[in-house]
Amino acid sequence: MVGLIAGTTMLVVAIKVGSSSAPGLIDDPELISVIERECHQMTTSVESLPIHGTPRRQAQTIARQNVAIEDMVDDIRSVGQDTLASDPPTDEWLADWDRLVDAREAYAEEVLDGAFAQLKVPTDDRGADIDIRMDDVFLDSSTCMVPEVLLEPYPDDDASDA
Repeated sequence: MVGLIAGTTMLVVAIKVGSSSAPGLIDDPELISVIERECHQMTTSVESLPIHGTPRRQAQTIARQNVAIEDMVDDIRSVGQDTLASDPPTDEWLADWDRLVDAREAYAEEVLDGAFAQLKVPTDDRGADIDIRMDDVFLDSSTCMVPEVLLEPYPDDDASDA
């Protein structure tokens, strides 16, 4: 009898835990569906825009990539505040995308100025680059990873290609 009660209690706890949002994770199925769709579109767009050429052309490409990010963020936010509020990590995750865009805009300005430019990826409150937290907010790592091209604009370290 004790075993039956303990087993039933564990089942109830497992159901309760399994049906509630995990802290630090975006796990609302409706929201994840929107994020996956929008993130795929953004990733395809930014990866099709390699950064090369003159400083002006490089800055323009960074700006076009940033527009793709901003479109994704806007489309995700359009699901409504109630849906976003039901999965608390979403607001912080979207704010991280905004911070990444701001950092990339500053980087584009440095490129235009002709000085040695280095993208400074924003950090979280523990000093880790925010892309780590952004990638870790989903149970399934394929939901929406920050594309490498947004973090390393020149993967071959050659910014001077014309």
